Amino acid sequence: MEYAFTIIEWRDDGVILRDEEGASVKWPRDKIPPDLNTGDTIFFYISPQRSQTAKDILNEVLNTEED
Repeated sequence: MEYAFTIIEWRDDGVILRDEEGASVKWPRDKIPPDLNTGDTIFFYISPQRSQTAKDILNEVLNTEED
């Protein structure tokens, strides 16, 4: 899932980001590339974390089905 934010304000301790629906988020300044400016759009890619067991991995690698 891709999620776009526009940089709306730089602060000493972070940046304020706003999405297309108007929701704002404060993000740590050191986690934003330094060459960006107010008005630039950044994208976050969000994906679920899936943990697999060794059995799941082996079944996937060996292409077997569980009964």
